[in-house]
Amino acid sequence: MVVGQAQAKLLVDLGLVFRVGLAEDGEESSEGIDQIFDLLASHAASGWAGLSCAVEGGDGRGALGLGLSDPLGDDRGVGGSIVDWWARSDPAHRHPHLATRWQQRADTLGVAVHHPAVTLPETVALARVLADLEWRCLVAIAFEPDLDRFYQHVAHRTHASVATLTTPWCRDPLRDWVARHRVDFADQRHRFQAQKLHAGWQTPVPPPEKGHFK
Repeated sequence: MVVGQAQAKLLVDLGLVFRVGLAEDGEESSEGIDQIFDLLASHAASGWAGLSCAVEGGDGRGALGLGLSDPLGDDRGVGGSIVDWWARSDPAHRHPHLATRWQQRADTLGVAVHHPAVTLPETVALARVLADLEWRCLVAIAFEPDLDRFYQHVAHRTHASVATLTTPWCRDPLRDWVARHRVDFADQRHRFQAQKLHAGWQTPVPPPEKGHFK
């Protein structure tokens, strides 16, 4: 009963962070979403024993056993899958700043670095970027060099390494997502780029309606 009450309180607290602590315009930094981790750590310190083993419990409810494996509408869990790959694939080399942050969190909670409680703030941040129609539109139609803007934005929100994300020969699942997204909207991109080239670089060409890129 006590554990159930603690879980309920945590859900309420996390809900407030999601709705209030994270700006609606998507301009939050990963320092802001670290409020999520602070809440998890405070509940763990208060004696919620289920925190460190909720995922391993296999109840099917996702991160922490609270249904958080799909934070903020993470479409098909793409954001969570990407961040999980980052955490399991030599993060000290690929994303050193994230590796340091994750190790500190893991030590605080007494769990593995790739535990969903450790990587939840970055999962939330990345899920929000991938769901943002402005960025989905840019990724879909942009000329190849302009994609660096997207990778820089992701790095700013998550503290991932810009160098890793923007290096073509450095394998990363975010680049795989970008490639698939561009294939899905290849027709729209070809039309837009043809219009842009015909109009000239000095002439603004309105992008397609954002709603097409859901």
